[in-house]
Amino acid sequence: MLPDQSAVLNMLDEYSPEFIGVGDSDRGSIPLGNGELCANAWVEPDGLHFYLARSDALTEFDRTVKLGEWVVRLEPNPFQGGSNVLQKLDLVEGNLKIRSRGAHGILDLTFFIDSEYDEAFVEVKSNSKFEMSVELNCWRNANNSVVEALEMFWGDENPEEFPALAAIRESADIVTQSGHGLIAYHQNSQSIVPEIAKMHGLDAAKVEVPDLLINRIFGTKTTIDPIACVSDRILRSAHTTKATVRVSTFSAQGQPLYSLIDALPIELQADERKEATAIAWNEYWTKSWIFVSGD
Repeated sequence: MLPDQSAVLNMLDEYSPEFIGVGDSDRGSIPLGNGELCANAWVEPDGLHFYLARSDALTEFDRTVKLGEWVVRLEPNPFQGGSNVLQKLDLVEGNLKIRSRGAHGILDLTFFIDSEYDEAFVEVKSNSKFEMSVELNCWRNANNSVVEALEMFWGDENPEEFPALAAIRESADIVTQSGHGLIAYHQNSQSIVPEIAKMHGLDAAKVEVPDLLINRIFGTKTTIDPIACVSDRILRSAHTTKATVRVSTFSAQGQPLYSLIDALPIELQADERKEATAIAWNEYWTKSWIFVSGD
């Protein structure tokens, strides 16, 4: 007789990795995702760090790049020292659970990627009040040369023989404040596709080569609840016992930024989306499975 769903999930939970302490870099990150949006999340003594990436975040050079790094800091800091920090990648529910016990009381942090929407959530709850800040780090702050970034393009060719290709630049990201949130985006005004086709002698066929890079725009909108203030690239919460970070993502070709921002879902609550994501992962795991036992 096959085990029922609850029995399968109970067995699966034994494979959920748990460990005590914090790391010191992204080398100790934990992967999460929904098939389109993916994350690397890890805890350092100063807070929760995570990268986000999409499969369709493609620059002028056809590079799939990260959308940025977010750092969630709490005051008082529950991660300093790390000995009272328990981390668990909950495979059953598809989230990262972090619990800290200390002089500040008990604090629970949950990080997850929504199973239906391309959004990341951080939910923090504590039995004592805290303040939270979220810092957005972007490193594409200047135009980037294709010659310096992608030497693999050239092989034995001399970039000087392909001046139009060598002149293409990967543009810098733009970060701006929008109401009570931060908007960060990358917009391609150029593309290597026509010039790569020319380099390989495909001029006659280049109209049949799809250019999925030109005018592509991708990015994020970061909000925090409850919001206290926004300064530079940092959002700060009010003094509270519960706070939420929400990072919405987007990517499209040939659409203006404002239409992409307006199309983002509005009424999404972290608790509801966490439950929906857990249900989706429950259903996923019980479609098919193999458990191996013995030595």
